[in-house]
Order: sequence, then C-alpha cells, then structure tokens
Amino acid sequence: MALRNCTSGFGEYMEVLESADWPQQVEELSDQNEQGFGGGVYISTGQVYVSGTLELTECTSVSGGGVYMKDASLVVNGTLQFEGCRAETDGGGLLVLEGQIVQTGGTIVFDTCKADTGGAASVKGASWTHEIGFLQVSNSRATAGGGLAIGNNSTMHQLGGMMHFNHCTAEKDGGGMFLERSALIQREGTLWFQNCEAWSLGGGALHR
Repeated sequence: MALRNCTSGFGEYMEVLESADWPQQVEELSDQNEQGFGGGVYISTGQVYVSGTLELTECTSVSGGGVYMKDASLVVNGTLQFEGCRAETDGGGLLVLEGQIVQTGGTIVFDTCKADTGGAASVKGASWTHEIGFLQVSNSRATAGGGLAIGNNSTMHQLGGMMHFNHCTAEKDGGGMFLERSALIQREGTLWFQNCEAWSLGGGALHR
C-alpha cells in the first residue's frame, strides 16, 4: 500500500481504532486536504501489523507527518517506509504517544523527513523494541533529534539487527538521536551513526 502527498487532520485518510494488517499490495491514494494529526494514518488504541509493504511519501501534518499513534501498538515484520514526510511539531514521519513499536523483522526506512522535534520520528511515553531487521534513518532534519527524538520516560531497546543513522541533522541537539528523560538499552546488534551533525550538542546522539 502506498500513500502519497497526504495532508490530513486526525487521519482523514485512514483511521484505525481496533486492528489492521497490511499484506503485500500496491494501492495509491493521494491529496487529502485537512490539517491535524497523522498525515497518512491515525491509530488510536489499536494494533497494526505491517507484514507486507506500507509506504508513505510526502505526507504532512501538524503532528505525525506520516503516522500518528496514541495508546496503540505497531508491529513490523515487512517494509514500512517514510519518504519526504513533514510535521510542524513532532515526528516528521511518525509520532508515538504512550504506545509501542516492535520490529520483529523486515525493514523500517525514514528518508528526508523533517519536523521541529524528531525529524524522522518522535516517541513520547512509549517503547520502541528493535528485535531484528533493519532500521534506516537518512537525510532527516529537526531542531532537536534530527533522526529520532525519544522523550517523556520512553525506552528504546535494541535486541539485535542493525540501526543506521546517516546524514541526520539537528539545528540544536542530537543530530542522529535525542534522548530526554528516557533510556536507550542495547543488548546486541549494531547501532551506527554516520555523518550526523548537531549545531549545538551531540552530533550522533545526546542523552540528558
């Protein structure tokens, strides 16, 4: 499924309140014209399983340019891709509030995403568990957390696989990753910051 050029208020394109599963398919939808939360998808108190392919391209919103999640669960074992997504405040590609993301395989890609906080993604009061697979964050930009912003007592666990941050930029702190009152726990796997830049503190990552 491919969502392109979506600009959405409260997920005017697609709202998930219970559960959904995306198998491999290609379906193009475009030009949603409301402002608010979740440019492509709004998920509330539900569970979403990406076992095929879900692509969000040039989606924009106030918060969560591509996907806005609140009190919800996202499990990825296929391909989840954000390209050119933007948010005015948090989470250029993805905003997670008090929920969880679990990557059990496959690939999550953020490319050329932008926001004020968390150019690629912002996680607040939630958990992100990378069990295995590949997380790629490239060419993303924000004031804080050019790649990822992890805050509000969130936890990011890496149990294996690869997390690669490349050419991410913060105008202030945390070029690749910005952690505030949160934890990054790496058990196994590879965490790689490459060519990331912060104009103030923490070109690769900043934890405070």
